[in-house]
Amino acid sequence: MVTNVHILRYLWEIYRELPGSWKQRKRILSKMESSIRDYVSDGAHVRYEQLKTRFGDPKQIASTYVSEMEAAELLQGMQIRRRFCIPQ
Repeated sequence: MVTNVHILRYLWEIYRELPGSWKQRKRILSKMESSIRDYVSDGAHVRYEQLKTRFGDPKQIASTYVSEMEAAELLQGMQIRRRFCIPQ
């Protein structure tokens, strides 16, 4: 479990930028958390700015994952509830 406040903040900002279902977001965040754990040595603390420098801005990370997702997978997780009215 992640205990560093800076890591939690970084992961939360990535989560907020990601579209899709909770399951899709959780899968992506677990991959990111794993990468961060590999980067941070045991017991070492890392700052938020160091994470942004190493892995990138949360918006960039989210856009990268979205661009790699298939359209069906992306739309499956999104709950679109708008109705389109066709003018007559």
